[in-house]
Amino acid sequence: MRLKGTEIRREYVQPVAQSYPDVQIIPYVIPGRTGTQLYPQDNWTDVELIDAAVNMTDRSINQEYGLVWGTLSPYMWPAFQYGFDHGQLYQNNTIVVNDTASRNAIEFIYDLKYVERCVSYDDTSHSATQAFITNKGAMLIYGGWYIPTLLDLGTNFGVQVLPKIFSTNERISPMAEIKGWGISKDTLYPDICYEVISYLTSNEVQKELVSDEYKIPTLIETISSPLVQNEPLILTQIKQIENSQYYPLDPIYSYYSDFMRAALQFILLNHEDIQNSLDDAQAGINANR
Repeated sequence: MRLKGTEIRREYVQPVAQSYPDVQIIPYVIPGRTGTQLYPQDNWTDVELIDAAVNMTDRSINQEYGLVWGTLSPYMWPAFQYGFDHGQLYQNNTIVVNDTASRNAIEFIYDLKYVERCVSYDDTSHSATQAFITNKGAMLIYGGWYIPTLLDLGTNFGVQVLPKIFSTNERISPMAEIKGWGISKDTLYPDICYEVISYLTSNEVQKELVSDEYKIPTLIETISSPLVQNEPLILTQIKQIENSQYYPLDPIYSYYSDFMRAALQFILLNHEDIQNSLDDAQAGINANR
């Protein structure tokens, strides 16, 4: 019999927790070994994340890591920076990467890799997703666009918003890009363009995208429909977007990306000084403002 996470908590975890209120209980399940499903609740913190990642790491011949994501990605790193109370990556027409929050975020990631030893497959997001689907990574930080692939592969998985950092009470918040449709003033066929946009953004098509690709709808009508409200894979993505930060459109982001990628490699691969590496990245960003 396969128990869902809510049933496990209600039947087993809750009675024990009520009997021993002074004891911190962090339940976890090692995927593929127990035949059960137990996913974190949305009020979890980095404390539970670390404990789960450590407990699900297997350093034997199987080499399964508890947590995987593209740690060298300058696109992913601001999520942790936000969690350590930095705020959004892009503020006041600039990007700051060498403040206390930025250093704390890097130290957090470094400790996951080299102190807790529960994170790997970090060169690219692709290698992290491959580790997840081949049972080399127990938890994956990635976007919802990968859900159809996981379903096609028959992967047993669940989704949850990223946790809060306990010391700041701020949630790890990734960047979200804003995309939309537009009609060029120079087009010869504005009416046809409008018809295409109207069709692609219609309630009917958005429902198809939800059903077939688990895309997040933009119409309130679609979001309020039972199709979305009864689908946790969509609702959780919406909640994560509500706890995300804007992707910078300022050209300075391209300079940030280059210098921060180098800093991440210096720190996470070459073990160079964190503050010096961040200061160098900041200097490079400032020189191109």
